[in-house]
Amino acid sequence: MAADDRYTIPGSGGVLKNKLGLTSQDRLDRAMNESATRRWSIMVRESIPDQLDLDYLTTIHRRLLSPVLTWAGEMRRFGDEVIAGGTGIVYARSEFFRNGLKDVFGQLASEDYLRDLNPREFTNLLADRWGYLTTIHPFRDGNTRSQSAYVDRLAVRAGHPIDWPQVDVPTLRSLRLSAMTGSERPLANYLYDRLAPQNSADFTDAHSANVFAKSDAAIQPDTPSQQTGLSASQSDLDERRRRFPELDINDHNSPEADASEGLGL
Repeated sequence: MAADDRYTIPGSGGVLKNKLGLTSQDRLDRAMNESATRRWSIMVRESIPDQLDLDYLTTIHRRLLSPVLTWAGEMRRFGDEVIAGGTGIVYARSEFFRNGLKDVFGQLASEDYLRDLNPREFTNLLADRWGYLTTIHPFRDGNTRSQSAYVDRLAVRAGHPIDWPQVDVPTLRSLRLSAMTGSERPLANYLYDRLAPQNSADFTDAHSANVFAKSDAAIQPDTPSQQTGLSASQSDLDERRRRFPELDINDHNSPEADASEGLGL
């Protein structure tokens, strides 16, 4: 049974507090999946912004899950030494959290959000950036949903849409967790093999809506559990940071800084 934290109903064993008064994890999962699917079917028909920054990711999270969660779109606030449920992989510590967000979104901005790349270059960089974002784990729950939606919009804007019906969600999750520690090549290859055909006339907004079509039942809650001795080396995470350029983390005029306010770290 998962431990309770500031986000959960006391004594529930880890069921998130929610607007619907649900106390069953299964019912809450279904409600979150239904909310995300319905909201996403609307969002895929909207234009994609030029700046796919942190503010855009938090907007996606809020719009997908605000019917269910009061804190949708807000960054997580729980303690250090938290690991991905069912794994021994540590999510980003608090001192890494802000800097990591600045790193990954600053780099994506400098790369024009991966535009003007060939398919192999695109998936290589996408796998690395997605692995880093998975490490940061911005939200208490809903990371898989919001990040998959964000990646879909980024891929469409870059001209390399992903063929989501060909994506196996448990496999994708496993590869993302591997990419957290710098082993992003398998994820890059997996994504490359699942890009929609170039200039495909069959690719539509409805196709993007398939981000959640196969994934709802497979998405697991982002349940935090305390560190148990099995872990990715912190040096792996530090090395990932060293691969990114130095960025001004005190720039409070950026959308990323605005979206990160109130982290309580």
